[in-house]
Amino acid sequence: VATTTYPIIGADPDNGGIAENLEILSGASLTINNNSLRLTTILTLNGKLNLQGESQLIQDIGSVLDAASTGSIEIDQQGTDNSFRYNYWSSPVNSRETAFTIGEVLRDGTNPNNIIDIDFGSSYTYADGTTSSPIKLSTPWMYKLEDSGLGYSAWTSVGNNGEIKVGQGYTMKGSNTSAVEQNYTFVGKPNNGIIELTVDANNDHLVGNPYPSAIDAHKFIDDNGIFPGTASITGTIYFWDHYGGDTHNLADYQAGYGTYSKGGGVSASSNPSVSGVSTLGSSGKGAPKKHIPVGQAFFVVGDADGGQIQFNNSQRVFAKESPGNSVFMRNNNSEATTDNDLDTDLRPKFRIGFDAPQISHRQILLTLDDNTTDAVDWGYDAEMYEVFDDDMYWVLDDKKYVIQATNDFDFDKEIPIGIRTLEGGLVSIEVDELENAAEYTPIYIKDNLTGEIHDITNQAFSINLEAGEYQNRFFIVRQPTLNVLEEETLLDGIQIYMNNSISELQLNLIVDTEILNVSLFNYVGQRVKTWNINPDERSMSLPLQLASGVYIVMVETKNGKVNKKIIIN
Repeated sequence: VATTTYPIIGADPDNGGIAENLEILSGASLTINNNSLRLTTILTLNGKLNLQGESQLIQDIGSVLDAASTGSIEIDQQGTDNSFRYNYWSSPVNSRETAFTIGEVLRDGTNPNNIIDIDFGSSYTYADGTTSSPIKLSTPWMYKLEDSGLGYSAWTSVGNNGEIKVGQGYTMKGSNTSAVEQNYTFVGKPNNGIIELTVDANNDHLVGNPYPSAIDAHKFIDDNGIFPGTASITGTIYFWDHYGGDTHNLADYQAGYGTYSKGGGVSASSNPSVSGVSTLGSSGKGAPKKHIPVGQAFFVVGDADGGQIQFNNSQRVFAKESPGNSVFMRNNNSEATTDNDLDTDLRPKFRIGFDAPQISHRQILLTLDDNTTDAVDWGYDAEMYEVFDDDMYWVLDDKKYVIQATNDFDFDKEIPIGIRTLEGGLVSIEVDELENAAEYTPIYIKDNLTGEIHDITNQAFSINLEAGEYQNRFFIVRQPTLNVLEEETLLDGIQIYMNNSISELQLNLIVDTEILNVSLFNYVGQRVKTWNINPDERSMSLPLQLASGVYIVMVETKNGKVNKKIIIN
């Protein structure tokens, strides 16, 4: 029992609270300081539970809030400091059991020790002025989107008095703060237990983390998956990231959707700067992470027959916001924390970037995962939520994907990428980042039209394209470049020479190593011949009777692999 002595659980990770039953009496409070409180059975809340900083309340499966409770919790989250830019929010508390209004649950938390009511105004520019106390928020920018396939016209205005269901998300632009970011405090009954919303086939629903704790995105995806979940959504979640554009003109917003699946996370695409509006060209928050923080809303899409979207207590985790953990989609970085046991992702990941006249930057992600295939894998492969006039994507089942997962990326494998350009122009492709993938370098792009292969590991491949859609021309491969025609070279102590006068491929071993095998690939990457080599041989002649053309010789030694282009004529 927490009494009127107002106990505090401190920030030391070892001091996290856990209780079977907890009662906070009327007039009493319990304060948690940057830490967690976990309950296994019953919370009787007649006083106040103050969750300061990044503190979180976790209730286990079966844990309940005593229905007769008359108290509340207070929990903070930070949003954009910019009155022109949206965050997508969800509420971790309710004021009407299964619903709430923004005005009922949201407070000005500029001073977390002295929360006050917000000054809501009905003018579109109400929050655009100078700093005030309390802060100002403009209600015309507050919307929800509930289970619709009508696109932009489906947004419903809620203002500060419209009812929103627990588990749904809503939009809200920033305040007139002068701080780096605006601190808000949610006040109400903590949401808990199974929370369900409906989504019809192929419809969009703006939902959000409904709890006063982080949730595990993988568990949420699985719980709404094909088996044993509710089989209701496509398995991908989309996060709005509004990173530029100080305007209320929709056409000038600098924003996009970050994407997350079990294959990983990809940041929002970056729009070109707008003259006189914004010079910022990229997301300030980067890729979404595995843990979805308190107050974060996101889009899901109904699968072929829709169903019930479910949140439940098994998804809840204590995870502070940090670069390796979770990220709330606002335009300023929060302070990094490192005192959580994070799930380390050691899967190889290939982040490929794209630039073009009508898009500042797009990144697509390839992840190697033994649980996946070359086909569409539910929950891992993620379709694009928005496709821009100029864009790049993975081609899967004739659809456009921003995240693809597969189980291997062998030397002879080709992975198709699609490119669209509405008006044509110069496009560029390069490796943005490799994670846990050093053994797979270098990475190349192959142009099937010209037969040329270009190293994009450390430099961009650029090409002028005419307007159109290109789905069978460009491939990501692990083959060497074909830029220079040579008949003889010394590569890592191996002399490789195509003797066309006698139709033999001749190899001479100069250094002290062993050749394990030799393979020959044609210019489209197909393996056409393999030789097993006696490791004692230092020189060898390998007969070749093949059609004229350019080929790649790959020599595997005990010290690694070397590649050489040859010409057969």
